[in-house]
Amino acid sequence: AGAWMLVSAGDVAGTIGGGQLEYLAIDHARRMMRQSDRASDLDVPLGPEIGQCCGGRVSVTFRTLDEDLRTELGARLAGERDRRPEVLVFGAGHVGRALYASLALLPVRAILIDSRADEMARAPGGVETRLTPLPEAEVASAPPGSTFVVLTHDHALDFLITDAALARGDAVTIFTRGASGNPWGGAVTALTGNRDPAVAPGLAALENGEWDAVLDTSGYVPRVVRASAELLAARAGRYLFVSSLSVYSDVSRAEVDESGAVGMLDDPATEAVGKHYGPLKAACEKAVEAVYGSRALVVRPGLIVGPFDPTDRFGYWVARFVHPDLLGVRSAEAVVPAPAKYALQMIDARDLAAWMLDLLDVGAGGVFNATSPARQWTMGALVDALIAAGGPEAPRPAWTDEALLLEHKVEPWTGLPLWIPSTLADMGGFMEVDCTRAARTGLATRPLARTVAETAAWLAERDNAGAWKSVLDAAAECEILAARAGATGVR
Repeated sequence: AGAWMLVSAGDVAGTIGGGQLEYLAIDHARRMMRQSDRASDLDVPLGPEIGQCCGGRVSVTFRTLDEDLRTELGARLAGERDRRPEVLVFGAGHVGRALYASLALLPVRAILIDSRADEMARAPGGVETRLTPLPEAEVASAPPGSTFVVLTHDHALDFLITDAALARGDAVTIFTRGASGNPWGGAVTALTGNRDPAVAPGLAALENGEWDAVLDTSGYVPRVVRASAELLAARAGRYLFVSSLSVYSDVSRAEVDESGAVGMLDDPATEAVGKHYGPLKAACEKAVEAVYGSRALVVRPGLIVGPFDPTDRFGYWVARFVHPDLLGVRSAEAVVPAPAKYALQMIDARDLAAWMLDLLDVGAGGVFNATSPARQWTMGALVDALIAAGGPEAPRPAWTDEALLLEHKVEPWTGLPLWIPSTLADMGGFMEVDCTRAARTGLATRPLARTVAETAAWLAERDNAGAWKSVLDAAAECEILAARAGATGVR
């Protein structure tokens, strides 16, 4: 009923505690094999007699492995394996495989998870793997016990991070102004205040407590971010700051990676977020890194999409093709920016949330661009998914050249969401950023059709009053369709 080990002529498995006792047991077992003995016992003093001075005595029973014992030990091994803490390694790239190799030496059950069959094929024999198109679905299998602080500002990502962490069994603390209530009730510890220390009650609610990690999704001003980082530095193990791809000073070209230059503030004291969003985010990154050093983790997402997205950029296209009635009376044709091969990059907030929790689990550090792989999706692929979701009632796409859109003064990015015309040359590579580093650590994207369907379901249930105030309205869309057809008037 105690410790046990298996001994063969050339190998051993398991342990009975090590030291001289174990050497004696191995020698005795091999002597039994040579003499064909089937059973034996040893009564060993744990003292100077064997050079192991922990004191006491131990009895060791030896049995030759037969079919009954093989079954018994198999069940015992399975039980011990099931009781080992699980470590889910998301991403079977070289980093994930190296991490797995280290974990294999520890008393844990390590599992390598990826959606890429080619990377999984590079895993050595004997590695426990899970090849799945949705790695984020494995988050629910992760061991409980981690603790997270989520500094929210009503961002959809906060809710998804909290949901993912709660589903894992983590202890979660949220810090908000309390304006939106607490949809999780007693499942989380809800603290209220204001993350700006200059606005009472400030950060007072965070002055006590310890956490494994902080997830900061709402930092826009360096002074404010530095205040929370400094307050929590001695009581939180890691600090993950959600930044933005907007930090880069030059995205005129494709494939900008994490080494790209970031924007700088002419006036370090400015807090004009609308005017200096990118450089302020970059300064927030530096504030976190200055306080946390190697314990800092910076994630730079691109366009975040999916249910609970309050920006209505991706949601506009879902509504236009799947629930056009949400936009009022609309034409049977929908204006879509040409060409169909126009590259898109986005990340479902749930994929982003689950991956960030995984990064914290494995102790990752540094900076990550975090969106879909460059050129994985195009405007054409999005429209195909939208039409499939909308079914027979979906409008027909009217692919429209950018010259006509600009002639009708359609606002890029907001009037027709996701559209960046070639005239904005300084933004030419914004939808083709290099996210290789994130992909290698397990960031994966769910099928676009799934995000479309789940966003459509959410839009059908939410209160859409006040939504889509900046997008192309019905009258303007009809004018463009008429001009495109070479007709006059409204069709």
